Amino acid sequence: MADSAGLPGAGDGDGGREPGPLREGLRAYGLIVAMWVRSTMAYRFSFAMTLFANFATTALDFVVILLMFSHVRGLGGFSFGEVAFLYGTSCTSFGLADLAMG
Repeated sequence: MADSAGLPGAGDGDGGREPGPLREGLRAYGLIVAMWVRSTMAYRFSFAMTLFANFATTALDFVVILLMFSHVRGLGGFSFGEVAFLYGTSCTSFGLADLAMG
C-alpha cells in the first residue's frame, strides 16, 4: 500500500484539476444571486412595493378569471377548477423561473 499523502492534489477530491466550466458557471451564478439580493434589500421599501404590486397583479388576474366564469360554465372545454389550476401552475413556474434566472 502506497501512501498518497505526498502526492500533489491528494485528498482534495478533484485530483488537482482546475475547476470545470460547470463549477465556474455555478459559482458565477451564485455571486450574481448574492449581488441581486444585496441590491434588492438595500432599498427595502422598493422591494416591498414590488412584492405588493406582483401580488396585486396576480390577484386581479384571478378576479378576471372569476368574472369570466361567472358568465359561462366552461371555457374552451375547461372548468373553473381546471383553469384555476392551470393559472396557479403557470404563475408558480414563472415565479420560480424568475427567482432562478432573475
